[in-house]
Amino acid sequence: MNHLHLEIIRPRGREPLVFEPRRMINAGYVGRDQSAVRHHIEELQREGVAPPPMVPMLFPMQCTLVTTAPCMETVEKRTSGEVEFVLIVLKDRILVGIGSDHTDRSLETTDILKSKQACPNMLGLTVWDYEDVRIHWDRLELRSWVRDSPSHDWRLYQNATVASILAPEQIMDLVRTRVVDHLLDDTIIFSGTIPVVGGAVIYGMRFRCELADPVLHRALECTYSIVHLGYLQPQLNSLRT
Repeated sequence: MNHLHLEIIRPRGREPLVFEPRRMINAGYVGRDQSAVRHHIEELQREGVAPPPMVPMLFPMQCTLVTTAPCMETVEKRTSGEVEFVLIVLKDRILVGIGSDHTDRSLETTDILKSKQACPNMLGLTVWDYEDVRIHWDRLELRSWVRDSPSHDWRLYQNATVASILAPEQIMDLVRTRVVDHLLDDTIIFSGTIPVVGGAVIYGMRFRCELADPVLHRALECTYSIVHLGYLQPQLNSLRT
């Protein structure tokens, strides 16, 4: 099983947490503004991704595919991250983290679910107690940056408040209605993302995202490198065809 070693940051101190997810779900197309949702769908269509059969969408994920590691490996070069807030639902409390639903964009054009299973979900090491941010939730800010190469600067990739995404209670209610037993204990939920600045998907070598709290003056961060597994001779790749 997958044991995540996290740290809960609260205004009055820190608390270690070892969390073993029982289920993991990636949400998609969860914008409060339906025009923004359509804009994101159009972004994906430009990449060859068919519109979803329903909105919002929920994707079941293997629990072993979430990691706090600083590096991820990919088979394909056309992969990219997506900034998302992350809900960790325990029996007696809800925690909020920051992460990235990293996706294989080549595979996404034929099978969205498999494209998400092809890459891990990246998660920051620190989380907040939802009760500490619930009152001012809509003021929290999501951002991400991409770095193309070591010689390039970070480029702002996504930037919006969480008010552009369904609220945590709405997302949890949605998940509860769609899971067969209606239970959320020990479930980790990736919220779905926000539009890309400029509308163009970037395939970089480094991805950084944050959830900023302008009220309590703090931020959660997740940063990782993307390593393409290109160390075998090219002719061996013909086994895929």
